[in-house]
Amino acid sequence: MIIPKKFTVNEKEYRVVLVDKIAGYKAGKIGYVSKIVLVAHSPGVVKMKKYSQREKEVAFWHEALHAAFYDLGVQPKDHDEELIDGLAERIVDVCNSAKL
Repeated sequence: MIIPKKFTVNEKEYRVVLVDKIAGYKAGKIGYVSKIVLVAHSPGVVKMKKYSQREKEVAFWHEALHAAFYDLGVQPKDHDEELIDGLAERIVDVCNSAKL
């Protein structure tokens, strides 16, 4: 799947930026006010390999789901990370197995 440059949640446009690394060894990060989603190419540790395409796709969907939950009125501190991780993994499965 191709990670988009932009996406919209309920008329709120988010910009997606691919970066070399994100502090804290994260694969993704969302700015709720700035409406920017960062997706990292690598964890930022010299000896660690780069994230796989699938890992970057999961990171993208993970952050997009945070945007959706936030839009639904769920505060970030109340987001269920385990649920979001599981949903992101399965959305990537659906996207990558879909026959167009």
